[in-house]
Amino acid sequence: MIGTVFQLLRRLDIHLAKAYFPTTPSKFETLVASLGHTPFCVLVLATTEACVVVFGGENGVRVALINTISIGLTFLVSQAVKSLAFRLRPHEDLPHVMPVIKAPDKYSFPSSHAAGTFCTATSIGSFYRGVIPLVFLIAFAISFSRFIARLHYPSDILVGAMIGTSVALAVSRISQLVLFG
Repeated sequence: MIGTVFQLLRRLDIHLAKAYFPTTPSKFETLVASLGHTPFCVLVLATTEACVVVFGGENGVRVALINTISIGLTFLVSQAVKSLAFRLRPHEDLPHVMPVIKAPDKYSFPSSHAAGTFCTATSIGSFYRGVIPLVFLIAFAISFSRFIARLHYPSDILVGAMIGTSVALAVSRISQLVLFG
């Protein structure tokens, strides 16, 4: 069953990649792709953590710690799935696709950037409801930039976002029961 779903997603992803990716990236695509570049993502996540600590009130440090634990677990889950899937990135799989930025490794499924950014958005949004639109907009922008950069298929991003969101919800819920009674 899972194999059938995975094959269906792969066919859909390849169809979308062939339709969307022109042979040469535009300047706009290069600019958007830079949003998903790893150093920029680390800067955004670190800045977000700092803002939670500084402006998060009495629970700011706890929320930052919960987010850090969630990101660590999300990374482990994401890498475990990636090591089982062995799905090549679009530019490794399709001869006409040229990546906009350098890929960190050979495999794309799931997107660790999507997992991490949606994990952070969910962790923070679980405690600070007022920032939900902003943190999810940032998560979506960074995740979408990985598609624009031609480093991921859409399902890589979708599954990465699902992993990050699921882990963050679980850790947030457990921590609320344990830490906040």
